[in-house]
Amino acid sequence: MTDLFNHPFTVSNVTPTTFDITVADPATSTGPTGSGHLLVSPTFNGIPMTDFNGKFPVTVTGPSTFTIQTAHSANAGGATGASNLIITPPNNSGSLLSELGLTPSLNGTPFSVQTLGPIGPEYDPNDSSKNMAGGAITPQFSQNVQVFDSLGTGHNVTVSFIKTATNTWGVEVYAEPSEVSSTDVNGLLAHGTLTFNGDGSLRSVSSGLASSINIPWLDGSQQGNVTFNWGTAGEPFGTPGAAFIGKTDGMSQFDSSYKINAVNQDGAAVGQLTSVTIDAKGRVIANYNNGQTQALYQLPVAVFSNPDQLNGVSGNAFQQTSESGQPNLQPSGGNGAGAIQASSLESSTVDLSQELTDLIVAQRAYEANAKLITTADQLLQAINNTIQ
Repeated sequence: MTDLFNHPFTVSNVTPTTFDITVADPATSTGPTGSGHLLVSPTFNGIPMTDFNGKFPVTVTGPSTFTIQTAHSANAGGATGASNLIITPPNNSGSLLSELGLTPSLNGTPFSVQTLGPIGPEYDPNDSSKNMAGGAITPQFSQNVQVFDSLGTGHNVTVSFIKTATNTWGVEVYAEPSEVSSTDVNGLLAHGTLTFNGDGSLRSVSSGLASSINIPWLDGSQQGNVTFNWGTAGEPFGTPGAAFIGKTDGMSQFDSSYKINAVNQDGAAVGQLTSVTIDAKGRVIANYNNGQTQALYQLPVAVFSNPDQLNGVSGNAFQQTSESGQPNLQPSGGNGAGAIQASSLESSTVDLSQELTDLIVAQRAYEANAKLITTADQLLQAINNTIQ
């Protein structure tokens, strides 16, 4: 069995926990980088292939080495199994302890942080067992956004981010699996990547995130369509001949804690009409109990070329005349039209002559009543004098 591992290996079908090793004699490639299936075709040193095929447990023996041991018993030259095979991975150099000065580096190279790779977590948004929607990969940042279907029912859609390379982030958009009909069992709706420029501005948005996202709801509502505005993507500021310049008006990347400045969405739950108001521009606005408003109509203001020649009628109203000219309807506050003051009582157009007449009538009635009281008092006084 020892002879088997003195030969180079060809590695294929690498996953986080398994890989395929093909031993050739003579072989032309080297270096297994994971753990998995051992393939010998058809035999090696008289050992049939079936004695080697199978899963291989991995035991980490150090910061840069691990051990692969066969799951099946195989006899070769008196040895049993292929235990204690030591392999040095190519992408995990140095030792953290040596970086801290606690122990010498195992291979004499500086320590490098292990991120996504053969030993770290393998991220694949298309695999429900390796993505953030399925919970296999913990996102570095997530944000819930409430969206509404055609029936007015609110749903939480999660947007998760994980850094996959320098200035590159993987993004997944997913909903509760019980609320959507998705090809992914974990409710994944869309995924893609965002890249950033060195100045923190947005560089590119992959097509899976830039296009409209279809959401097949399971509550009987119509299919939803949601479009995310990630910001303005392009080349860094000052790039000669750039078709677009990246901005920080949406997503941006800076050396700071995660921060959400604002999340705006144009959906709303079902609402009932609570009141109607009129603003200074003359718009009739309906107000609903879900916090939404809707402009229903705009009241125009009639402008005349000679307003002094309008004919005043009862009720503080004015009527068009031949001298006043034709009415010209304008929006409130523009092109010479006055502004509309909602819920206000205007006193400038009071009919003063009518009001003065009414005041005189009221005054005469008061005087008549006063005379009546005076006369009655005089009669009572005469009667009292007679009795005396």
